[in-house]
Amino acid sequence: MASTEEQQTNQTKDAAQLEMEALEAEMGEEGMKKVAEYLQLQASLPDAVKASPYSSIAFAATDNESRAAYMTAIDESDLKKEDKEKLKADLQDIWERYPDDFKVEDNEPLKVINEIMTKRFIQTQKSAREASTKEQNTTPVKDAAQLKMEALEAELGEEGMKEVADYLELQASLPDVVKRMPYRGLAFAATDPESQDITMEYIDNFDVSEKEKERYKARLQDIWDRYPENITEDDYAFMSEIGPMVEKESLKKYQDQNNSNNIDSGSNNGSRSNGSNSVGNEPSKSNSAPGFGLLGSLTCLYGGRKLRKK
Repeated sequence: MASTEEQQTNQTKDAAQLEMEALEAEMGEEGMKKVAEYLQLQASLPDAVKASPYSSIAFAATDNESRAAYMTAIDESDLKKEDKEKLKADLQDIWERYPDDFKVEDNEPLKVINEIMTKRFIQTQKSAREASTKEQNTTPVKDAAQLKMEALEAELGEEGMKEVADYLELQASLPDVVKRMPYRGLAFAATDPESQDITMEYIDNFDVSEKEKERYKARLQDIWDRYPENITEDDYAFMSEIGPMVEKESLKKYQDQNNSNNIDSGSNNGSRSNGSNSVGNEPSKSNSAPGFGLLGSLTCLYGGRKLRKK
């Protein structure tokens, strides 16, 4: 029988906390630890990097395997040879300057690379479905990018990969003014009421006056109401202003709940450690902010979308 304390804990959980618990069950403690480390790193990055819609490509500077995957994708694209070489040189230059010397102008080559990767991912998924239908027994030579996609599919499953592919196709169809938008994942919350509610909760926690909170909410709601067809470059300044603030609250909520759950776990001497449904078994939990910081991670992206459907 659940204790009084456990019952009260269950009753006071908000939507964001419930999503965190479900995400931990999905990803496991080790996976959640990596998410936490990623969030903390993202919070420390320069504003120019945070505001970039393609920051995940620049982030590959920290991982040699990811670098190789991007270079392979460029080599296998339908660009002319001289354009491929220039794009690879530009990307290498961005990686060497990342993160401290990242510039707004770097978004131009990163946009091209993002389009290549999106097209490549969609084509790979279509090819995989066709191969599965024909039940081919041959094992093709796999490059680094393909291996990473297979690992992602093993993590998400067939249905998860389909949702990621659908999401990428949707992103590819967005107007250019939206694709270039800083913190565009925050604007994408226009498609999901629950993400909007969570974002409004973050704004309620801003360390500003009530009048300012209402201004932020009204301005963001206006952007959601116009998304995606009527977004303009005039919206960029506001997104660059509110994006880091929402990101900060998102990380703060994660840290607060993580610290609280660690204390609860220690005080109960492991009495609730058996079973993923135990209240105390909640060591590391991620937030479900609308994806602006984790957009580059398809795993985290799918995790948030899947949880919002539950």
